[in-house]
This record gives sequence, structure tokens and C-alpha cells, in this order.
Amino acid sequence: MWGGVKHRGSGTHDMPAVVVGLDCTVGLQIGRLLHAHGVSVVGLAADPTLFYCRTRCVRRVIQADSDDASTVDALIRLARTLDEPAVLCPATNEAVHAISRARDQLEPFYRMALPPLETIDLLSDKALVEACARRAGLRIPQTRILRQRAEAEQAARDFPLPGIIKPSVKTPAWMRALGAKALQIPDADALLKAYDRMAGRAPSIVLQQWIPGPDSAIYQYHTYQDRAGRVLVELVARKLRQWPPETGVASVMMQCDEPHVREAGLRLLSEIGGSGLSSSEFKRHATTGEFYYIETNVGRPALNMPVAEASGVPLHYTMYCDCAGLPLPPNRTVQRPGAKWISWRREWHAAMAYRRRGQLSWRDWRQSIQGCRRDAEFSVRDPGPLVFCLLQMARRHLDQPAREASSR
Repeated sequence: MWGGVKHRGSGTHDMPAVVVGLDCTVGLQIGRLLHAHGVSVVGLAADPTLFYCRTRCVRRVIQADSDDASTVDALIRLARTLDEPAVLCPATNEAVHAISRARDQLEPFYRMALPPLETIDLLSDKALVEACARRAGLRIPQTRILRQRAEAEQAARDFPLPGIIKPSVKTPAWMRALGAKALQIPDADALLKAYDRMAGRAPSIVLQQWIPGPDSAIYQYHTYQDRAGRVLVELVARKLRQWPPETGVASVMMQCDEPHVREAGLRLLSEIGGSGLSSSEFKRHATTGEFYYIETNVGRPALNMPVAEASGVPLHYTMYCDCAGLPLPPNRTVQRPGAKWISWRREWHAAMAYRRRGQLSWRDWRQSIQGCRRDAEFSVRDPGPLVFCLLQMARRHLDQPAREASSR
């Protein structure tokens, strides 16, 4: 389908931005952050009816299925309607891979900040990433790649549990089956049951040793590098809570100064090479205080990367300016130390879970969300997504009795 939903807003910059994967939280955040700097934004979405696409910050939403061929075809047809080249902003891993594989076709029409395809492929192979992390001198949890059940059975006998499993590449099939990117594995029986449940839903399954420590011991190093590999903007932040606890994504993130994380992140980037956006995660061991490398994402913003903008660091706009050949923002260091980013849709569930465990009092919760400057999904200046989210929730609630009656 080729068509779109018209939205208000035109930018002051000549070069537009195209968000590939607008129909998710990351895509919505990219559109808002660039629109705030006067950039005209167009969005591609597999499902334009989702509330993410009801934003006033995007001038047009185009329906395009998320497979490689549909994405590339939609981008080429869109390019023919634009007066200027556009900056490509992938919001999902699928978009990163689709754009990267079709780079030769798309580069005549678009500017993009993606590392070489071999770097993207390297980071999809956990065994290769582990080797890079070791060469960079980082501590890493013991890791095992499980491609067949015999390997899972061997791990059940000799791998130091507890641990977690996660996909080598996060796939829609994995997320539909589990609803989360990772699963805690307390013992050998749980490992075999989890393997049988998730086998075939990703190219392989990664088993990683559990590093003891609370969710607040997880840190991330966010960066943007130009094509020469120079770091133009950087930020360290740590999770306060995540949903689901232990294995989910941040629901509250806070900027912090942690030189050990920054230094480790820089060493890893130097070893991997590449350019563009990246986010590397580390966890502090509860007993030793040492930092362990967990994972890296490249080519797209992490969900909580707008903690940079909450801190006064124009990370996403720096990416746009570098791609568009514009002068970089003059201030690219932290202006508001300790600023926080929040995802209320996740934080409500997270706070309730921590409360039930006795890990969070109401007083501590109120203090922890003070100073939150940016919400992932909802904005007073852009109320459309919230309004349509509530309408969609109400519609599902009203339709439930009819669905139950028809199934009897």
C-alpha cells in the first residue's frame, strides 16, 4: 500500500528526515526530537493506525511492510517525491539491516549514519562480539551459543547457572513467544524447558551467566560517531528500574558520571570500529564492584537514548546535522546533570512489581521520578499519541465481550 496520513508541521531545514519504523516508541521519539529542531519528518510504518503515528511532529506517514523488499521499495518511491535528499533514521533492528543491505540502492537518494554492514553483522554474532570485548580488555560474563538441543543439554550439565537466555538476533517470533528480550534461567531444568520453548524463534540462543546486582547497577554508554569514527557526542546513564525486572528494558533512566563505563565503552568502539549511533550496556557486580560488558546495539537509537536530550545533550540532532552536512550544535555536553527519562507505560508496571517485592516504597518512588524531563510516549505538546492510545485501549475493552461471545 502506498499512501499516507497527512499531519501538521513543516521544518525550517531544507533536508527532511525519514523515520523508518515510526510505529514504535523509538520511532516516535526520533520524530519528536528532530521536529523540535525544525526538521521536517516523514515516517514509514507497517501499521499507521497505531497510536505512535498520531503525532503532529511528522508531516506524513507512509504505510510500508517491515520486510526488506517493502522497506526499500517504499524508500525509493518516496525519494522520487522529495525535492531534497533526506536523512534516514532507522528505528528498529529490521530497518537497520534492510537499509544496510540496500545501501548501494539508497545512497543516491539518502544520507545515513550506519556502520559498515560487516560491523552490523558482527554485532549480530554474539561469539564475535565476545571476542572483540575480550580484545578490548573488558570483563564479560561466561557465554554459550546454543544452536541445537545437544548444546543446551551440555550447558545444563556444565554451565554456571543462574543465567539468562536471549536471542542472537531479536526477532518478531521471539518477542511474540516471550514478550521480552530475555528470560532468567535459575537451573538446568529451566534451561532445557526454555530452550525447547524458544528454539527456532531466533538464529541461535545466547546463554549468559547472571551478574549479581540490582537493575540500578546497569549502565549504558550512548554515543554518536561520524564516518571517521570520531565520537561527536556521548553520555553515560544508568537504569533506576526496568520492565520486566531483571530482564527487560529501562522504565526510568538517569544521566550519571561513571568514568569506568565511558572508558570501557570507548575501548569497545575502538575495537569494533564503525560509525553512527551506538549504545553499549554494562553491569556492576554486586560483590566485586567490577563492570561486566553485556551487549551493544548499533545503527539506531536505544529506547532510552533520549535521556541525552533530557540532560541537554542534542544527540539525535547531532546525528542529523552530521548527515546533512550542517554545522554541529555548539553545546554537546551535559547541561542538566542527573536528568531523567521515563517511559510511563513501562514504569507503572515496573513500580508495581518492585513494590510487591518490597524493593520500593512510595516515598522512594516519588523521589526517583522527580526531575524526569522527557517521557518516551506521551507529551503535552504532542497529545495525539496519548489520546489515540486511550481510545485504542477503550475499544479493545469494549470489544472483549463480543470476542468472548463469538468464541463460545
